[in-house]
Amino acid sequence: MLHSLATGPADGAELRAALTDVHGDLEAVVSELVARGWVARLGDGRVGLTPDGAAAHDRVSRAVGRVRRHVADGLSRSEYERTILVLARMVTNIERALGRE
Repeated sequence: MLHSLATGPADGAELRAALTDVHGDLEAVVSELVARGWVARLGDGRVGLTPDGAAAHDRVSRAVGRVRRHVADGLSRSEYERTILVLARMVTNIERALGRE
């Protein structure tokens, strides 16, 4: 959610559209992030990152970049992209088997 809000505030519909792969209670996630001080509810029904939320997003973004570099070491871009597609398909298959799709 922090990444979705990094480009600017969003309302509930925009967040749901951006987070279609995320299951769970969107409002509970927003409330948790508000409690942490990373997200603020704006007067117009949207939510946006606070300065602390933007800093948290930056830290997480850098950490994800480091992990991706380590995980993808020695893979070509096409090999990496193919791996992600295969893993996504496997997740879909598992979700279908568990009745979550």
